[in-house]
Amino acid sequence: MPCCTEHVDVLKSMHNDDTKSFTQSPDAPPSYAPDLKLEPVHMDVSLTFEEKSLKEHYFFVTVVHHIVCHRPHSTIDLNAESFETVEVKDVTNDGKNNLSYRYDGKVIRLNWKDDLVAKETRKVQISYKVNDPISSVCWNYENNTQRRKSLLHVLRF
Repeated sequence: MPCCTEHVDVLKSMHNDDTKSFTQSPDAPPSYAPDLKLEPVHMDVSLTFEEKSLKEHYFFVTVVHHIVCHRPHSTIDLNAESFETVEVKDVTNDGKNNLSYRYDGKVIRLNWKDDLVAKETRKVQISYKVNDPISSVCWNYENNTQRRKSLLHVLRF
Protein backbone atom coordinates (compact mmCIF):
# COMPACT_ATOMS: atom_id res chain seq x y z
CA MET A 1 0.00 0.00 0.00
CA PRO A 2 1.15 3.57 -0.56
CA CYS A 3 2.45 5.64 2.34
CA CYS A 4 -0.28 8.25 1.89
CA THR A 5 -3.07 9.42 -0.39
CA GLU A 6 -0.63 11.53 -2.42
CA HIS A 7 0.99 8.37 -3.85
CA VAL A 8 -2.10 6.23 -4.62
CA ASP A 9 -2.30 7.36 -8.25
CA VAL A 10 1.38 6.62 -8.86
CA LEU A 11 1.01 3.13 -7.42
CA LYS A 12 -2.17 2.47 -9.40
CA SER A 13 -0.50 3.53 -12.65
CA MET A 14 2.35 1.11 -11.99
CA HIS A 15 -0.23 -1.68 -11.68
CA ASN A 16 -2.10 -0.72 -14.88
CA ASP A 17 -4.87 0.95 -12.83
CA ASP A 18 -5.89 -2.45 -11.44
CA THR A 19 -7.80 -1.41 -8.33
CA LYS A 20 -8.38 -5.07 -7.43
CA SER A 21 -4.76 -5.25 -6.32
CA PHE A 22 -5.67 -2.82 -3.52
CA THR A 23 -8.57 -4.80 -2.09
CA GLN A 24 -8.45 -7.68 0.32
CA SER A 25 -9.45 -11.22 -0.61
CA PRO A 26 -12.78 -12.35 0.88
CA ASP A 27 -10.94 -15.33 2.40
CA ALA A 28 -8.42 -13.16 4.27
CA PRO A 29 -8.71 -13.18 8.07
CA PRO A 30 -9.94 -9.94 9.62
CA SER A 31 -7.22 -7.46 10.44
CA TYR A 32 -7.47 -4.05 11.96
CA ALA A 33 -5.19 -1.06 11.83
CA PRO A 34 -3.55 -0.18 15.12
CA ASP A 35 -5.37 2.37 17.24
CA LEU A 36 -2.83 5.15 16.76
CA LYS A 37 -3.10 8.41 18.61
CA LEU A 38 -0.30 9.98 16.53
CA GLU A 39 0.41 8.67 13.05
CA PRO A 40 3.17 9.45 10.53
CA VAL A 41 1.24 9.89 7.27
CA HIS A 42 3.85 11.18 4.84
CA MET A 43 7.63 11.56 4.49
CA ASP A 44 9.74 13.98 2.46
CA VAL A 45 13.21 12.50 1.89
CA SER A 46 16.35 14.28 0.69
CA LEU A 47 19.92 13.05 0.31
CA THR A 48 23.04 15.19 0.53
CA PHE A 49 26.05 14.12 -1.52
CA GLU A 50 29.31 16.02 -1.54
CA GLU A 51 32.56 15.15 -3.30
CA LYS A 52 34.31 14.48 0.01
CA SER A 53 31.50 12.30 1.33
CA LEU A 54 31.37 10.20 -1.85
CA LYS A 55 35.12 9.60 -1.69
CA GLU A 56 34.83 8.57 1.95
CA HIS A 57 31.70 6.44 1.28
CA TYR A 58 29.04 8.27 3.27
CA PHE A 59 26.17 10.69 2.74
CA PHE A 60 23.48 12.38 4.81
CA VAL A 61 19.76 11.69 4.73
CA THR A 62 17.10 14.14 5.88
CA VAL A 63 13.54 12.90 6.38
CA VAL A 64 10.64 15.17 7.27
CA HIS A 65 7.83 13.15 8.86
CA HIS A 66 4.32 14.59 8.70
CA ILE A 67 2.66 13.40 11.92
CA VAL A 68 -1.12 13.66 12.33
CA CYS A 69 -2.95 13.54 15.65
CA HIS A 70 -6.09 11.40 15.89
CA ARG A 71 -6.54 11.81 19.65
CA PRO A 72 -4.63 14.13 21.99
CA HIS A 73 -1.19 12.71 22.74
CA SER A 74 2.41 13.90 22.96
CA THR A 75 4.67 10.87 22.30
CA ILE A 76 5.44 8.67 19.29
CA ASP A 77 8.15 6.07 18.62
CA LEU A 78 9.78 5.86 15.18
CA ASN A 79 11.90 2.85 14.20
CA ALA A 80 15.48 3.90 13.41
CA GLU A 81 17.86 0.94 13.48
CA SER A 82 21.56 1.85 13.88
CA PHE A 83 21.37 5.46 12.70
CA GLU A 84 24.55 7.54 13.08
CA THR A 85 24.87 11.25 13.84
CA VAL A 86 21.14 11.66 14.51
CA GLU A 87 19.64 15.16 14.69
CA VAL A 88 15.93 15.75 15.34
CA LYS A 89 13.94 18.97 15.27
CA ASP A 90 10.34 20.09 14.94
CA VAL A 91 10.07 22.22 11.80
CA THR A 92 6.44 23.23 12.41
CA ASN A 93 6.01 26.82 13.63
CA ASP A 94 9.76 27.44 13.51
CA GLY A 95 10.35 24.72 16.09
CA LYS A 96 8.35 26.42 18.84
CA ASN A 97 6.55 23.20 19.85
CA ASN A 98 9.04 22.18 22.59
CA LEU A 99 10.04 18.80 21.13
CA SER A 100 12.51 16.57 22.92
CA TYR A 101 13.73 13.18 21.75
CA ARG A 102 15.63 10.12 22.86
CA TYR A 103 17.44 7.70 20.55
CA ASP A 104 18.59 4.30 21.83
CA GLY A 105 20.08 2.92 18.59
CA LYS A 106 16.78 1.28 17.59
CA VAL A 107 13.94 3.75 18.23
CA ILE A 108 13.62 7.53 18.17
CA ARG A 109 11.08 8.53 20.82
CA LEU A 110 9.61 11.95 20.10
CA ASN A 111 8.03 13.77 23.02
CA TRP A 112 6.33 17.16 22.84
CA LYS A 113 5.85 19.22 26.01
CA ASP A 114 2.15 19.71 25.17
CA ASP A 115 -0.26 17.22 23.59
CA LEU A 116 -1.12 17.59 19.92
CA VAL A 117 -4.82 18.22 19.37
CA ALA A 118 -7.09 16.19 17.09
CA LYS A 119 -6.39 16.71 13.36
CA GLU A 120 -3.25 18.74 14.10
CA THR A 121 -0.24 17.98 11.88
CA ARG A 122 3.35 18.54 12.91
CA LYS A 123 6.47 18.12 10.85
CA VAL A 124 9.59 16.57 12.38
CA GLN A 125 12.92 16.63 10.57
CA ILE A 126 15.31 13.75 11.26
CA SER A 127 18.80 13.83 9.78
CA TYR A 128 21.34 11.03 9.96
CA LYS A 129 24.52 9.78 8.34
CA VAL A 130 24.73 6.68 6.13
CA ASN A 131 28.17 5.04 6.14
CA ASP A 132 29.35 2.58 3.47
CA PRO A 133 26.04 2.28 1.61
CA ILE A 134 25.75 -0.91 -0.43
CA SER A 135 23.32 0.53 -2.95
CA SER A 136 20.64 3.12 -3.32
CA VAL A 137 17.60 3.13 -5.55
CA CYS A 138 16.02 5.91 -7.57
CA TRP A 139 13.25 5.94 -10.14
CA ASN A 140 13.10 8.22 -13.15
CA TYR A 141 9.91 8.46 -15.22
CA GLU A 142 9.72 10.83 -18.16
CA ASN A 143 6.32 9.60 -19.31
CA ASN A 144 3.61 7.05 -18.44
CA THR A 145 5.08 4.38 -20.73
CA GLN A 146 8.33 4.48 -18.81
CA ARG A 147 6.44 4.58 -15.52
CA ARG A 148 4.64 1.34 -16.35
CA LYS A 149 7.94 -0.30 -17.22
CA SER A 150 9.17 0.76 -13.76
CA LEU A 151 12.65 1.77 -14.77
CA LEU A 152 15.01 1.09 -11.95
CA HIS A 153 18.54 2.37 -11.62
CA VAL A 154 20.85 1.03 -8.95
CA LEU A 155 23.88 3.05 -7.94
CA ARG A 156 26.78 1.11 -6.42
CA PHE A 157 29.70 2.50 -4.45
